[in-house]
Parts: sequence; structure tokens; C-alpha cells
Amino acid sequence: PVPYTVAQEVGLLRRRLEESIQNDKRFDEAIEELAKEYLVSPKTMKLALTDAYKQIDEKIPLPTDRRITVERVKDICVVNACFGTLVNRTLARLIAHRISTGLGETVSTYVDPYRILLRSETLEPDQVVKTLRGELSTNIQNDLKEIIEQSRFFRWRLAQVARRMGVLEREAEVTSSVLDKLMHALRGTPAFEETFKEVVHKDLDLKRSLEVLDRIRSGEIEVVPLGERPEPTPVSSLAWRQRYLALEPVMPGRLRLLAIASAKARLLSEARTFACVQCKNYIRELQIYELDERPKCPSCGSTRLGMVEKPEEEVQRALELSEKGREVPIWHELQKSAELISQYGKTAAIALVGRGIGTSIAREILSKEPKFSNKFIELLLSRERNALLKRFKWM
Repeated sequence: PVPYTVAQEVGLLRRRLEESIQNDKRFDEAIEELAKEYLVSPKTMKLALTDAYKQIDEKIPLPTDRRITVERVKDICVVNACFGTLVNRTLARLIAHRISTGLGETVSTYVDPYRILLRSETLEPDQVVKTLRGELSTNIQNDLKEIIEQSRFFRWRLAQVARRMGVLEREAEVTSSVLDKLMHALRGTPAFEETFKEVVHKDLDLKRSLEVLDRIRSGEIEVVPLGERPEPTPVSSLAWRQRYLALEPVMPGRLRLLAIASAKARLLSEARTFACVQCKNYIRELQIYELDERPKCPSCGSTRLGMVEKPEEEVQRALELSEKGREVPIWHELQKSAELISQYGKTAAIALVGRGIGTSIAREILSKEPKFSNKFIELLLSRERNALLKRFKWM
């Protein structure tokens, strides 16, 4: 997920561009200033802000860190909101629930870090604006439990928690019918309550969402309806183009930069359990962005920190068994990853959270590009695509 702070920074960039243009600066001049401040090339900054400039040039209100815009194109309302993946996901669920209850029809949602898409035959932008400005902030706690329990990610989290607690066998195949039975059987149990907590803390961001709604009510964030339009506004058009990205193997310049930026945010937001394979006294779950460039064990100072996608209690058990001479798979995985992290630092950890990337592929990538650069990300994305294609081939 793209963090709230990153999405707000994008919104701030747009606002500063808008202010520069309103103060009679040329686009290229504004770009030069922003590029210098953010330590990127003017070409990169221009590619990132071209759609924003088009929208300013067309005299259409631009969504920023302090402005939400709402427009309708065909049967889709687009809420342009620079609040990141988790906040937008939370707001989308709340809006869809409130509006579908009022309309008596299903409202489908799609979310990315900078916009929320709401699909409905009858939904109007003014209804969304009204909901955001006041109605959404009332009785949220009452709605939240129902919203979360109806979501797909709640069911998958429930299966994960059930496995951790030994309710569901680790080898058991998880199908829709199994998930339905789990929902029914575990309702009211500690596993159900634990899942609810995990969804609130890992899949949603209720605290920040409430802060955003408070800022809307106070007027700090304005909500601007753009009405019904024949075509999406420039900054909304990306949501339409993204539908076809999977069909386009060669991405043009700006989309390539967007893909790299998105991948960086995704990788840095991943969480893993880290443990020192030297002293075996340090175990902690961290998000990748929290790591130092050269991670060290805070207990013994060793650089031999390993990482796995397992709960802390399972890692603790593996370390205890290794002390007794029993080396389980988690211990082997910790040792292999510790070797890479000791050699390449934080970049190795970033490589290892890639989808379908094991230690051998990660080492291959790191040998070609050991720095956290665009080249590194492109190598990683290429190997992720290969892993995905291989997986589908054997399905």
C-alpha cells in the first residue's frame, strides 16, 4: 500500500504547481523549481505533473492534499483523494455502505492511493459530496463491524488467524465454501475477534480516515463536485487507462515511472519478522521502510539479521529448536536471508519481499544492481512477472 504521507506529498506537489501557475509562472519554470527542491530531474517532475497541468490549464479544480474532487463519467463516480491506499480503502467502504443503504442498490468500489471509483447506475456526485461533508462521520462505529465482516479481506484474514491458532490445518485448501463455514463457525470466538483487530490495523486506517473527515467538516479540506462529464478529467483518466496496463508489455515513459513509484511504495510497506541468527535474542516484526541501510542486531551488533514471513512466535520456536540442534525450515530461511542482508543491507530485504522472489533470484538481482535504484526495481518487477507467469503455467 502507498502510505498516507506519500499520497499527501503528491497532493502537495499538485497544489504548489497550481499556485505557481496562478501566480503567472510558466509550467517549465514551476517544474524547474520543484525538481530542484525534490532532487529529481525536471524531465521526471514534468512527467509526474503533466496531467495535473492539463487540468489546471482547462480551468478544472485540481485534487490536492487539501481538495477532493468528485465527478461522474458514465456509471462511475470518481472521488479524487490523495490519502493513500489504506485511508482510501476505508473511505470507499464507508461511502459505499452508506450510499448503498440509502439507494437500496449495490455500489461497487475500486481503490488506488489517489482515487476511489464508485460504480452505480443512479449515484450522483452531489450525493457523494453530501456524504463526505457530513453524513459519513455519524455512526461510523455502528457501520464498521458490518462493513468489515462483509469484506473479502476479512474472510482471508480469518483463515490466516484460524491457521495460526490451529483451528484450520495448514495444508487445508481454502475455498469460498470453506471461508463461509469458517465465518459461521468462528463468529463470537477469540479467532473472530482477533481477525477483526487485524483488519482494522493492517487492511484499513480508521484513525487517519476519521482525521480526514474532521478536516473536511472543519473546511480544511474542501470537497468540490465536478458534475457529470462526457470524459474523465486529466488526473482521473489514469484510472481508465490502468484497466489496460496488463495488456501492454512495453510501458511508455510516464507509465513506467508510475509503475516504479508504485512498486517502491509497495515493497517498502511490506512487513516481515526479523531475527538475529547470531545471538538469537532479537526477534521483531518490522515494515521494510523501518530498516536501517545496514541493519544490525540491537542486542549483539551483528549484521546477520534474517527475515521470514512468519509470526514472531513461530520464529521464536525455530530459534529455540536450533539451540537444541533441530534445524526447521524457518531456521534455514533465516540463515539464507541473513547472508544476503549482511552482504547487501536493506536492499536485500527489499528484494526478498518481491512477489515470488526467493534468495537465489534475489542474489541474482542484487549482483546486477545492489542499490535501491530504478534499475533495481525494473529488474525486480521483471522477475516478479516471470514468477507470476510460471505460476499460471502450472495451474
